[in-house]
Amino acid sequence: MDLASRKYHLMERVMLLSEKELDKMEALLNKEIFDPEVEKAMTERALQSEKDIKEGKVYTIEEADSRLNQKLNSWK
Repeated sequence: MDLASRKYHLMERVMLLSEKELDKMEALLNKEIFDPEVEKAMTERALQSEKDIKEGKVYTIEEADSRLNQKLNSWK
């Protein structure tokens, strides 16, 4: 399986996680972040995502799936 497919399948699995499972995953990822630049970039993206959600800049699942498929197809 190529990298793009692996990422897509991982994202699909993350979408199905319960809150408890997601908390565990976040804790694991936070332990793995040692590079301050990576941590800064991820924090900025998370804050931007929160802002976008509050402003209603969201997609339906179908729209997100379609956009992701378009990007994955463009990588082939």
